[in-house]
Amino acid sequence: MKTPHRVANYLVVSILLTLLSGAIKYYNVSEKKETTYLLMHEQNIIRESYSLLTSMLDAETGQRGFILTNDSAYLHPYQNSIAVVDQKLKALTLLASDNASQRALVNDKIAPVVNEKLEELKRSLEIYAREGQVPATVFVKKGTGRLSMEHLRSLLEEFRQYHEAMLQKRDARLRTIYVINDTIHYISFALICLVSGYALYVLLQQSKRNNELVASLQDVNRTLEQKVQDRTLELERKTQQTEKLNQDLQDNFEELQSFYDVLQTNSASAEEALLEIRDLYDNAPCGYHSVAPDTTITRINSTELRWLGYTREEVVGKLKVRDIIGEQSVGIFAENFPRFVKEGHLNNLEFDMKRKDGTTFPALLNSTAIYNTRGEFVSSRSIVVDNSERKTLEQQLRDVNARLLRLNEEKNHFLGIATHDLKSPLNGVLGLVNLMKLQHSNLTPDQLQYLNLMEGSCVNMHMLIQNLLDVNRIEQGKNGINKEYIAINSLLKKQYHVFKQTAEKKNISLILEDHVPDFNIHTDPAMLSRILENLISNAIKFSPAHKEVAINVVRTETHIRFEVLDQGPGLSAADKQKLFGKFQRLSARPTGGETSSGLGLSIVKELVLALNGSIVVESEENGGAKFIVQLPLQE
Repeated sequence: MKTPHRVANYLVVSILLTLLSGAIKYYNVSEKKETTYLLMHEQNIIRESYSLLTSMLDAETGQRGFILTNDSAYLHPYQNSIAVVDQKLKALTLLASDNASQRALVNDKIAPVVNEKLEELKRSLEIYAREGQVPATVFVKKGTGRLSMEHLRSLLEEFRQYHEAMLQKRDARLRTIYVINDTIHYISFALICLVSGYALYVLLQQSKRNNELVASLQDVNRTLEQKVQDRTLELERKTQQTEKLNQDLQDNFEELQSFYDVLQTNSASAEEALLEIRDLYDNAPCGYHSVAPDTTITRINSTELRWLGYTREEVVGKLKVRDIIGEQSVGIFAENFPRFVKEGHLNNLEFDMKRKDGTTFPALLNSTAIYNTRGEFVSSRSIVVDNSERKTLEQQLRDVNARLLRLNEEKNHFLGIATHDLKSPLNGVLGLVNLMKLQHSNLTPDQLQYLNLMEGSCVNMHMLIQNLLDVNRIEQGKNGINKEYIAINSLLKKQYHVFKQTAEKKNISLILEDHVPDFNIHTDPAMLSRILENLISNAIKFSPAHKEVAINVVRTETHIRFEVLDQGPGLSAADKQKLFGKFQRLSARPTGGETSSGLGLSIVKELVLALNGSIVVESEENGGAKFIVQLPLQE
């Protein structure tokens, strides 16, 4: 009896170790949750401080851009940043509310500096509105704004350093908890395995001893069994005849009982199945009916009766099909019924069914004919589906499509008028800027810089208007092709000189490699120019300073290939999926503060396809991009 008690004790110890491990692990998990929450809290505080500083910098950049360029577009980042600064300051105060020193830093130092900076920005704009650009520029150049921004940056840096230290401390605490948790887990597992293994060894030893005892008892039992068998053989011989007679009687009785049970079971199953089939027929989600050769209705389910508003007694054997269909559908039925009798089926026949109150509703009919052994039509099996919802949705879809077409026509008309009306004044402004630049000897460096900014804005606006005009023509199908023979070398040099100055402003080397200098191609020169303009402009726009943008032209046996290569940030897999869509903004941003409408590459693709060409891009993230346009040499 000692061995079972010993095994039980080991199992109890194993269970206690498991419970102890679970309790310790539960405590560590609770600690880990709390530490993880505090870790995320510190990360939120650091992120909000960065966000507040970014918003203040955006507001200052927008204010200075507006005062220096007189371009109201710079007010948008200023206004957007001003609108969220108070919200971000409140969020930072709320996140720091659990720490008295940091709450005091936010309320007593950071918040006053932020408000002082906002007041300084507002005052500069008031001076600009009241006294003009020059006094506002002088006010900006005083340096007070820079000092207040540096003060704010140092305060936020002090704030972030404290919370980054707390972040590192809590991260170290979290790592310690993980180590403790894993250590306890492995030690507990090892102890449980050791105790359980020893208990298993004791059980195996006891089992071995039990098997030896069982073997000796089996030997004694075999001897006794032999004696009992000898004594019972005689009794068995005497009872065999009696048992045989009783067995025969029992078998006959069981056969009779089984036959009776089968009859009872089959009758009950058939009755239940019949009730289920009847319920399925009557309460199906669609209508069922059968008609005789003279179209009298011989059977109809409850679903169709509810649709029509009749009782079964009013329909079966009394009404014909023409009595339950609309007047406009009588001709449809008369035309299709003879064909149905001949061919044996009707599929998806649309007609109107007429209710008892005279109203109608659209329905869909599918029927199968039943014939006798002589091939004569005797009945039909028909399925009727209420088609009201589908018809309603079809009408709504037609209405929506008509409205969309009308709105698209209005949009195209407005876009065409607006872009044409914008080009004339914009060209006038650009001409005046160029005239003023011719007199550069009479201009100060600041004034010359302002003129360059105005020229850049006008060029960007002109490109946007041209893109909108191209999109409008493409969508209206008015993008006519006027092909002629043009010299590729002349076209490329023109594009090179157009963009050379733009590239030099960003310290980018623009390289032209023309491998077909004396070749003429039969194509639309305006379309090809627009294709190259957009590709070269994008390459320069997304390339950082001191990089190269290359334009290569190569001729194959069947095509002329234009390649535009840049050393920009490249394209991710997600960007490649939406690269040629309209108004698509990619993850990469222009490197010189330029704007991007998201229309250029979609226009390029449409123009390339119009010239029966193809365009592909080869790029990897952080590896630059190569756009390849191929145009056929022959029509």
